[in-house]
Amino acid sequence: MLSNGSKLDGKGIDLNSPIFKRKKDGKELSFRDFWIKVPRPIFYAGVPEDGKHIEREIRVNYVLEGEIPPKDAIEELDNLQLITKRGIIDLKEIHIIAELWLDAEKIPARAKRYKKSNGTIAEIMELEYEDKGKKYLLSFMNNPNSDKKNDLIDTERP
Repeated sequence: MLSNGSKLDGKGIDLNSPIFKRKKDGKELSFRDFWIKVPRPIFYAGVPEDGKHIEREIRVNYVLEGEIPPKDAIEELDNLQLITKRGIIDLKEIHIIAELWLDAEKIPARAKRYKKSNGTIAEIMELEYEDKGKKYLLSFMNNPNSDKKNDLIDTERP
């Protein structure tokens, strides 16, 4: 929904073309950029993990300048504007109807801890998985001696 109350149908849009503009810095975003930015629980809460496809209605509401956020607001997202041929329009709400599914698979994890006499050097959790015939190793590393607490390393395995 646009700030003037009118609605726009997004069927057939190019998911990679910039159609939004962030109000705070003017950065242009595609619908794909927008989709990636919205926290997963907003989109996927309640979607079964067995691969069953469900239709989901998703609303992202924006607080316009001068408005007070509702008490039940759970996420703060950057206010967006819509880029049109006639100019830039503030968005009040984005309403999406999407088909969603999750194909979840439990993968065993390995935990490793490397120590010296004066304490832990690193803690690592590893997950091995296969996707489209290729094997991958996903590693999370916590180094207590570093400012970066959780390094993620995703590497293809031979």
